[in-house]
Amino acid sequence: YEGLYMASNLGEVMRLRRVDKNILTSGESVFPSVVLKSKIGNSGYFEIQLTDKNGNAKTWLVHRLIAKTFLDADNNPGKVVNHIDGNKKHNEVSNLELVTPKENTVHAIVTGLRRPRKLTAEQVSELFLDYEHGMKRVELAFKYHVHIDTIDKWLKNYREGKIEWLER
Repeated sequence: YEGLYMASNLGEVMRLRRVDKNILTSGESVFPSVVLKSKIGNSGYFEIQLTDKNGNAKTWLVHRLIAKTFLDADNNPGKVVNHIDGNKKHNEVSNLELVTPKENTVHAIVTGLRRPRKLTAEQVSELFLDYEHGMKRVELAFKYHVHIDTIDKWLKNYREGKIEWLER
């Protein structure tokens, strides 16, 4: 797609000006540069269709195109693109980062974009011990892959004596 399209740091994709031979008139057809309109796909991400020099069309996720262009995503195998603010429609490069799949999952849970997994009583007891040893709430949320509101609820119940899993 090199030479056909250009991506901006604001999360937009532009089709570059091109001149094609017109078979019917034996002249040329000029297509001006234009910012392409994207649509929201089934996954909730903006999608865009690009066509290569041979006329083959492919649908791309816009945030992945921006990451390929500005974050060198092709040279970071095993990394995925994360929206820092959790908004799938905010594709500015300043809102995108390359992370491991695990980091992406933890981010989604901590920011409330994904439901946390259930913890065993033993894990919750360990969480309380970590808290008593000075671990911050946000650190607990990352470590146990749960939303910070869940941590707050458990700590409130623990302080009020409603949870007895921890030996004091």
